[in-house]
Amino acid sequence: MPDLTALYSFAVSLLIGLVIGIERERSHPVDVESAGVRTFMLLGLTGALTAKFANQEMIAVFAFFVALLVIAGYWRSTKRNSTSGIGFTTEVSAMFTFGLGILSASDHALALVLGIVVFAILYSRTWLHHFSREILQPKEIRAVLILAFLLVGIMPLLPKEAIDPWGLLHLQNLAKVIGALAAIQFASHVAIRAFGQNLGILLTGFFTGFVSSTTVFLTLPMKVKRNPELVGYFYSAGLLATVATLLEFLVVLAMIDAELLSVFAVPVLAMILTGVLFAIRFGRKSTTPQKAKDVGIEPMPASTTVSPLDLKSVFKLSALFSVMLLVVSASNRWLGKAALSATVFLGGLFELQGVSYSTAELFLHGDLQKNLAVLNLSLAVSAALLSKVMILGFLNHGRFAMVMSGILVLMFTVGAGALFITLRVLS
Repeated sequence: MPDLTALYSFAVSLLIGLVIGIERERSHPVDVESAGVRTFMLLGLTGALTAKFANQEMIAVFAFFVALLVIAGYWRSTKRNSTSGIGFTTEVSAMFTFGLGILSASDHALALVLGIVVFAILYSRTWLHHFSREILQPKEIRAVLILAFLLVGIMPLLPKEAIDPWGLLHLQNLAKVIGALAAIQFASHVAIRAFGQNLGILLTGFFTGFVSSTTVFLTLPMKVKRNPELVGYFYSAGLLATVATLLEFLVVLAMIDAELLSVFAVPVLAMILTGVLFAIRFGRKSTTPQKAKDVGIEPMPASTTVSPLDLKSVFKLSALFSVMLLVVSASNRWLGKAALSATVFLGGLFELQGVSYSTAELFLHGDLQKNLAVLNLSLAVSAALLSKVMILGFLNHGRFAMVMSGILVLMFTVGAGALFITLRVLS
C-alpha cells in the first residue's frame, strides 16, 4: 500500500508550485525568459522529496543546490534581458516554493495557507505598487512604525501593577486599549485613503465612525440640505458611523474585562444589527455611487477625519483616558454614586470610549460593584446616542433629523430590552 500521507504532501507541493508558477509565468513579458509554471512545480516537488530524507544535512545540501540554480537562472535572465528591468521577485518566490514543498511533508494545512498568501502577494503586484507609491503618504508610514513600536516594543515592558498611590492607573491595560483603538482608527483612515470613491458614502461613513462619529454627524445635516435626493445615503452613513462607535465600545470592554463584555455583548450587537438593517434599507433606495458623484457628492474624504496616528495623538488619547479615569474614580470615592453616574453620563456625551475604559477599570480592580458598573456603562452608551440626537436637532430641524433621531431611539430601546433580558438570564 502506498503511503497516502506522503502522496498527499507531494500533491500539496505540486499544487502550490502550479499556482505560484502560473502567476509568475503570466506576469513576465513575452520576450523575457524566466522560471515558469513547470519550474515552480518541479521546485515544489523537489522540496517535498527533500523532506522525505528526514535528514537535516541532506535538506541543507538540496537547499544549497536549489539556491545555486535560482541564482544562475537570475543571472541568465538578466544577461539575456538586460534592458527589461527584471526584478528578483521570481527568484524569491522560487526559493519560497521549495521551502513550502519541504513544509508540506509535516504540515499540509500551513503549507497551503502560506502558498495562498504568497500567491495573493504576487497577484496584487499592481495594487501594492500603486498603494505604496501613490496612496501611502510619509506620515502614514511613520504612523505604522509608531504603532508597531508601541504595541511590540513598549507595551510588553509596561508594569501590570498600578503606578499611582490610589491603585487606579494600570499602564499595561491603558496601553492595550489605546493600542487597539489606535490600530482601528488608523486602519479606517487608510481604508478611506486607499479606496476613496470606491467605498461610497456608506462605507466611508462607517470607517470615519471609527475615527470620529461626531465628525460624520456634524457634516450630515449640511449635506442633506444641499442634496436632498441623496438623503437615503446620508441616513445609512450616519447609522454605520454609530455602529462603528458601538463596535469600539465592545473592543474596549474586551480589552479590560470579559465579565462586563458578557453582559453587554448581546445588547450592543442587537443595537448594531438594528442600525445595519436600517442602513441597508435606506442604502438600497438611494442613488448609486456614480450618480452621487455626478451630482457633486463625494464620499467623506480622509481630510475630514483626524490625522493618522502620531505621537501627539497617542499622548492626547492616553492623557484623556487617564484624566477620565481619575475624574470618574474621584466621583466614585468622594462624591457618591449619583455624582459618579452624572460624571459618566456627561463624559459619554463627548467621549464614550474614555468613560467606558474608566468604568471597566474601576470594576476590574474592585472599586465598583457590578450593578453600578453596568448602570454607568449603560448611561455612557445612552449619552453617546443622545449627543448625536442633539447634534441633529441643533443643525437640522427637518424630517432628516426626526427620522434619524427616531432610529437612534429605536436602537437604544432594542439595546435596553436586550440588556434587561441578559441581566435576567445571568442573575
